[in-house]
Amino acid sequence: MNGPAVSAGEPYLPEGFDETIADGIKVYIYKGAVASPDGIKISLEGHWALFHRLQVEGLIYGQPIAG
Repeated sequence: MNGPAVSAGEPYLPEGFDETIADGIKVYIYKGAVASPDGIKISLEGHWALFHRLQVEGLIYGQPIAG
């Protein structure tokens, strides 16, 4: 299973993603994404005049297999 990834621009197949606006930035989240019970938090880190980093919390991308 792949881990989370962040890239600039619209996804190649946007119909597989949910679109939302976070801190004024259009964000696409994979429709099959699993969120923590507290939900997904998306924000920008950094000073407003400098390069920002997208911070994503609450995505669950590796689930143990029950057995």
